[in-house]
Amino acid sequence: MKSIKNRTLNNLFISIFSMIAVVMFTVCTSFTYSVISHAQDAENAEAVKIQGELATLNENADARETADASSKVVESFKAGDPIYITERLDGWLEIYYQGEKLYIKDDSGNIASVNDTSDISSEMEKQAQTDKAWIESYESQLKAERNARIWRVIIGVIIVGLVAYIVYKTIQQNKTGEKTEKKDRK
Repeated sequence: MKSIKNRTLNNLFISIFSMIAVVMFTVCTSFTYSVISHAQDAENAEAVKIQGELATLNENADARETADASSKVVESFKAGDPIYITERLDGWLEIYYQGEKLYIKDDSGNIASVNDTSDISSEMEKQAQTDKAWIESYESQLKAERNARIWRVIIGVIIVGLVAYIVYKTIQQNKTGEKTEKKDRK
């Protein structure tokens, strides 16, 4: 009878610690996957660098999908609108607009006037540095939050394990005390 109860308690104790180990393994695995996934996303992200010049339209113009007068009009611009010219083709301006390359017909060669961008370039460089610092700070905060969650889970698992161990030892001591009392009565 004694060995059956001890085996049952040992099995219960082993089961509890096995569950704790599984929880810790799951947490650590998900954290590792998250870190690897985040690193791969950052590695795969490439900065889009498009060479060109900032210009202002001198007249209304339609931007098309391709450098063909019969292609679909994607956007209509008004005189005075800014555009970013990436290339000058045979009678066409290739522009970069909302992540797409579009084409504006330029038969006269003066549909757009190039802007002086020296001040804009230095301002954009300052803004890029500010943005980079903000992104690094944000990523650091996310990492700190993720680490805090992991440590909360680990501490919780350790506390549950300690409570289970204390319960196990208390039950064992009670059984030992009962056996001693039975022997004393006899």
